[in-house]
Amino acid sequence: MGKSSLIAAALALAALGSSALAAPVAVTYTINASGGTWQAFAQVTGDTSRTSGIATLLFSVNGSGGAAVTGSSLDLPRSFDYSSDTTGFDFGRSNGAVAGGNSTNIGAGQSGTTNYTSDNSGGPAINNVFTGIGMSAGSTINGLTSGTLSWSDPIQIAHGTYSGTAGSLTVTGLTAGAALLPSTLPTPGAPGAAPPVAIIGVFNPDSVVSGSAAIAPVPEPASLGVLALGGLALLARRRKAC
Repeated sequence: MGKSSLIAAALALAALGSSALAAPVAVTYTINASGGTWQAFAQVTGDTSRTSGIATLLFSVNGSGGAAVTGSSLDLPRSFDYSSDTTGFDFGRSNGAVAGGNSTNIGAGQSGTTNYTSDNSGGPAINNVFTGIGMSAGSTINGLTSGTLSWSDPIQIAHGTYSGTAGSLTVTGLTAGAALLPSTLPTPGAPGAAPPVAIIGVFNPDSVVSGSAAIAPVPEPASLGVLALGGLALLARRRKAC
């Protein structure tokens, strides 16, 4: 084996070792539920230095133990620049399919990952990909409406309604259904150039973590009345004791 071959083999082993030792990065889901409505959230956790944010999410919200999902709507941000080009989560955008107390296949991907260009309208959008999603709060100009589009950290990814006064709601997704942006993005392509776009190499997280929320029973009006009377009786006793 020649010297150049040995160097190439050493470099390959070093790269393999570096990859194997990389700390895991995950997408962690959480959900809140109260009063017949729910909100689902996502956050990048673990070694966040490996990514600049979420590129794609695909997830479900499932009811169990007497709780049933009755409606769902996707909240992942998207915008339009002044020439109506989409920015953010526009690819495969789905509010989910509600059936049997569950909502499945909620999600979207950032279409700019395979069509990464500079803004071609002179509008406020610099590029057609949102970075920092699931890692930090952020905002951008909402294109045609000139309003401010903002997101939280963890980012709210969907909301909806449910029925039932017991049980739980769980938000879950597959590792293969999530993708993350690399830590450094390529230089965006120039519209009209040949080729006109740059492609961003996204990758799957090492894992996804599901989140659940218990449904708290809502007291009946009669029960509330009994509690109120009990409180008044307790106050009366304390006054007599004084």
